[in-house]
Amino acid sequence: MKVTLNKNIKLNSAQAYLRFQKEELRKDIQEYLNGKHFEPLIETRIKDYLKNIGVFDEHYQLTKFGNAVKETGKMFVSEEGKYQIWFTQSDSFFKNIVFYFRRLQPNAKDEIRNQISLDRKGHFLLPTDENKYTKLNLVSDEVFGNVNNSNDQIHFSWVWENLEKSHYIFSGQLGNKDRAANVKNEAIPSDKDIQKIISEILPEWDNDKKRYCIRFDRLSDEVRKTFEDKNFASKWNGFEVLIQNLPLMPYDKEDAKKWRNWLLNEVLKKEYLSISGFEKTAMELNKKEALATFSLDIPKTKDFIEEPTSKKVFWHLTAPMDLNPNTKITKNGN
Repeated sequence: MKVTLNKNIKLNSAQAYLRFQKEELRKDIQEYLNGKHFEPLIETRIKDYLKNIGVFDEHYQLTKFGNAVKETGKMFVSEEGKYQIWFTQSDSFFKNIVFYFRRLQPNAKDEIRNQISLDRKGHFLLPTDENKYTKLNLVSDEVFGNVNNSNDQIHFSWVWENLEKSHYIFSGQLGNKDRAANVKNEAIPSDKDIQKIISEILPEWDNDKKRYCIRFDRLSDEVRKTFEDKNFASKWNGFEVLIQNLPLMPYDKEDAKKWRNWLLNEVLKKEYLSISGFEKTAMELNKKEALATFSLDIPKTKDFIEEPTSKKVFWHLTAPMDLNPNTKITKNGN
């Protein structure tokens, strides 16, 4: 199953003074944590520095954060100044976060006019030709700046792979033509809980069976045969949602009977079945993954004879009884 959520994101722009933490790769610190040593005086200073930034605790032992730095080399480094920022305001998914920034020359004559509401965590520096993708956390308690008129818009796709992992892809252009930043549409790993969100998109999703519970009468013949919707479309939280190869199961036991009986009728349209063949086919259908949970009984042959869906079904079920009840005959004679 593959899930793709698409939406356009409107970005505001402003010149603002702020302080934030930017995720950076610090190979030097990673090498030190993995065994590289220095002369005693330098080593003492390094340990104190790492304690001050939370890599070591009061006893100079690695913290949880320190262990992550040791493994990945990534850590948040503080930065502050004047920036041109592109950000969302009350977006249905991202709320109030920075997506991109560009450093500006400070000016003592700057006149600050607006307070800008931004969340504390979850900010981005989107990947462009000028920079790599970077995570940001805001340090400033309040952000002030001058909001510009901006019509910038980027496209956002969120791609899920079998409910196991997901990634973001952004595309579009930021800024004016003189100095535009073209966003690279590269995959950015997401840590969102997609197991929870699938139940918001599909309220009838069965988390145990990993299938969508659906009414039999809503389905096409092809979907009924495969227990799978090749292209299921929906909407959620401002997104257009496309689910490819959505696994399905009956909504309840009554729908499970309808579904199983329909499949039996499809078999009977194509071949002759004796009573034993009929029961064997019904048992095989009952064991299908989407039906097994309902523990269906074997249907009575006479019920299908008395209420056939077509003359062909009636003939393919009754003829073997007249000829040889222990024989299964196909239309090809095999």
